[in-house]
Amino acid sequence: MRIIVTGQMRTGTTLLANVLTAQPHIRVVADFLHIERLKNEAGVDSLNDPLTLEQKKNVIARFVGTPGSDGVEAITDATGAELRFDTDPARFETLLEFYLDILEQTRSSPDDVVGHKTTCAEPVLEELLRAVGDLKCVYMIRDPRDVALSNARTNAQPPPLVFENWTQGLNSARRIQGDQGLADRLAIVRYDDLVTRPEATLDTLARFLGIDDLVVPSGVTWHGTSFVANSSFGDVKKLFDPVGSGRWKTMDTRIGLLAEVLIARDMRRAGYDAPLLMKLHGRLTRWMPPRARRWLLEYRPRGSDAAT
Repeated sequence: MRIIVTGQMRTGTTLLANVLTAQPHIRVVADFLHIERLKNEAGVDSLNDPLTLEQKKNVIARFVGTPGSDGVEAITDATGAELRFDTDPARFETLLEFYLDILEQTRSSPDDVVGHKTTCAEPVLEELLRAVGDLKCVYMIRDPRDVALSNARTNAQPPPLVFENWTQGLNSARRIQGDQGLADRLAIVRYDDLVTRPEATLDTLARFLGIDDLVVPSGVTWHGTSFVANSSFGDVKKLFDPVGSGRWKTMDTRIGLLAEVLIARDMRRAGYDAPLLMKLHGRLTRWMPPRARRWLLEYRPRGSDAAT
């Protein structure tokens, strides 16, 4: 079996990838093999389109940089892990073959479950699941208000764009779940549940993956480096720390107001309360004076003008 962990940025994908890798016989490499970006680099319509030699070189360069004669070093951003691969262009004819070959090279033994974590893979996700019969996807979501707050610090993205991407990504995952042929191949996991109820969340995930047991690790070590979290705020002190869930309530309630104006219905469908303006949703933007609308829609949290 193979696993892809994906979701929008700042939704807890790195945490989940490292928790899965802490299990026996599972290796999910974080920030690695960004298939959607590789497809764009290749300029192909399908993962099965034949690649020219030039396209192969572009894919390899995007993956790790200029290849060496006997392999290349790939360093994952999330963990700093150095992995070595053979990326000879003769090894693959299509992007799908490249994808599967690289995943196989991460396998330590035949019984291993291998996978990777990449963000924003929604545009290629359905095609990938149809093409790889033993691939399962774990799609991470998180309270969009906390996502917006975190993105403002790390990526300087304006909250309206974050909310739009969050909604589109979640709807894409739900469409896959609604497909009879793919319904059992994608699970949506909430970061908020993972950090507040890790045992129950991992039990549910184990059933989805068909794995006997997923234990709650006391800590995660990746290539000798201890991993706790990659919080934008530096206040997460343990592996499963609820401090990152609902942070917006004390740090920036205007983000909550803006979220309810724009995506209250989608938040409630995902299990997130929209208490501030629930009764007015659907009429609020028409009711608000133009200056008030601009005050919300042009809002940028403090610190969003530069990544930290």
